[in-house]
Amino acid sequence: MILVNSFFLSYRRKFGGPTAAPWAFGVAGFFLLAMASAGGANPPRLQSLIVQLGSDDPQLRQDALSQLMELKKQDLPALRAAALAQSPLLPGQVAALHRAVRQIFIAGERFRVDASVPGGFIGLYWPPAEAPLKPSAEGIVVDDAAVVRIPGFPAYRLIRPGDVIVGILECPGVQLHGNTELALTAHRMWPGEVLHLKLLRLGRPINVAVALDFIPIELNTMNTDSWIQNRDQKAEEYWKREFSVVDPSNGAGSAQASTAGLP
Repeated sequence: MILVNSFFLSYRRKFGGPTAAPWAFGVAGFFLLAMASAGGANPPRLQSLIVQLGSDDPQLRQDALSQLMELKKQDLPALRAAALAQSPLLPGQVAALHRAVRQIFIAGERFRVDASVPGGFIGLYWPPAEAPLKPSAEGIVVDDAAVVRIPGFPAYRLIRPGDVIVGILECPGVQLHGNTELALTAHRMWPGEVLHLKLLRLGRPINVAVALDFIPIELNTMNTDSWIQNRDQKAEEYWKREFSVVDPSNGAGSAQASTAGLP
């Protein structure tokens, strides 16, 4: 895989970007999908992470949630078994598990790719606004309202509400005041390549490595909101069908419990 990535990178640098080699986009996708299918879940580790979701330490809870969100869709039955083994769960554990299952399920859902627009995508969406957004002097404020993390994509797992994207390590001279600069930078890269973002999280500067995904064709249509909602609905139906058994209220509400410090 390293040799394949090196070839694609050298080709892109030589010929000027993804649009110069559309055939490579499909080959890269094949290898990425093959890698994504090579998942695996260790039951004791899963049980340990579920226990950690109930920790009094917010950072431990967040670390456990982040690790669970890295699971593949085929790991969900093992996650369900691990949750049952730790039942009964606290409401906060159920709420965090619900978020993890949502991300894992949607990340495993197929979507149509616009082959005419090759490039990478981090998973942020700017819904149409009645009034133009006022740019922030700091950068891009991710609030899940004006700037939305789309479940199933890298940004949902790695970026938290309230984070401010202040820069891109690969493009130190680029100032981020909206979606244009960030989207153009991602579009110049291949899905699977890693984009390093500079964030402010609770006022503290951190760097986050984001492995880019493919660009959904729905982002270039007027149906983006309904597409996101439909995928959310499928994930919710899966949760109620397979995971409500671990919910003390049988799925009637604890999944909506407060989870301070979780995305």
